[in-house]
Amino acid sequence: KGLHMQEQTNTGREYLNEDDRPLTEADMAGFTNNQLIMIFIEGLIEEKGLTGNDRLRADLKRRFDLFYGMKLAQQLSAEEKERIQEASRFDALNSSVLTQILEDSGVDTENIIQKAMDGFRMQYLQEGVQNA
Repeated sequence: KGLHMQEQTNTGREYLNEDDRPLTEADMAGFTNNQLIMIFIEGLIEEKGLTGNDRLRADLKRRFDLFYGMKLAQQLSAEEKERIQEASRFDALNSSVLTQILEDSGVDTENIIQKAMDGFRMQYLQEGVQNA
């Protein structure tokens, strides 16, 4: 599942309105990564059968960011990790600096984020409800 959007076939289901239908890739084309992650988190909460609240969303976002960061770091060279550390030492690590380092690295961040979502989803859904 995750953000793998598949072409919707006509199942005969009538949607209450435009907002009730499932999102497609075209719907998500203009979203930022952060917006896509929040959609992903909402889906996880729903899939787990929980009632979402701001604290749960923030916790899942923090946990996903750490999970994704680890997956991303595994793909970077020692030199690229050093560039990130150096920038953060001088409070110069903003999103444009990080984006440039990642672009220079040639790492396929879209593939990594998708794999991170798949892995995080599996891990989260297997946790006991008490750990949600």
